[in-house]
Amino acid sequence: MLSSLKGWVAAVVVTGLSLAMTGEARAVGFGVKGGVGLLQKEDLYFGGTTSGKALWMVGGYLDIGGIASSRVRITPSFEYSARSGTKITSGSIEGRFQFYRGPKAVVYAGMGPGINVKQVVTQVAGPGGGPVSQTQRKTQGSLNVPFGVEWKLGKGGWRWTFEMKMAIADNQVDSAYRIGTGFAFTVK
Repeated sequence: MLSSLKGWVAAVVVTGLSLAMTGEARAVGFGVKGGVGLLQKEDLYFGGTTSGKALWMVGGYLDIGGIASSRVRITPSFEYSARSGTKITSGSIEGRFQFYRGPKAVVYAGMGPGINVKQVVTQVAGPGGGPVSQTQRKTQGSLNVPFGVEWKLGKGGWRWTFEMKMAIADNQVDSAYRIGTGFAFTVK
C-alpha cells in the first residue's frame, strides 16, 4: 500500500511540474504545517453528521508554479493525521487562486482531487477472551477545498501560513476538516 501511495505522489508531482512549466511559472517553493483534523461522525439524535474525533495533523506541500497566471498556483500536498488508533494519510494536487495579493499578505482559495487512506485499529475480544487488535483500512478519493492566508516575514521568501481545508468524500462520515498553520518559503 505504501509503495502505491509513493507512486501516486510521484505521478502527481511530475504531472504538476509539467503543467506548471507550460504556464507562467515565476516562482516555486515549499511549505510545512501542523494542526488539527476533525473527522465527521453520525448524529443519532438529529440526523446528519457533526464534528467527531480530533486528530493531530502534520503535512507539507510544494508550490510548483503558476498556470497561465502567477495567481493560479499548483500545489501537490501530503498530510498525515493520527490519534488514538486512527491514522489518515492524504495526498492531493490543488489549484490555488490568489484572489488578494497585498504587500504583506496573500489570501487564496482553491480545490483539487485527493486520495485518503484511513486506518482504524480497535481492540476486540479474542477467542480466549483477551484483547486482539482489529485493523480496518479504507482508501477513497476526495475533493479538497483549501482557504488560506500567508503573511510575509521580513524581506526574504519566508511566510507564515494559516489554512482551513475541507476534504469532501463520497460519504459524509468520511469527510473531514483540517486546520493548520506553518511556514512556507518561495524561490523566485
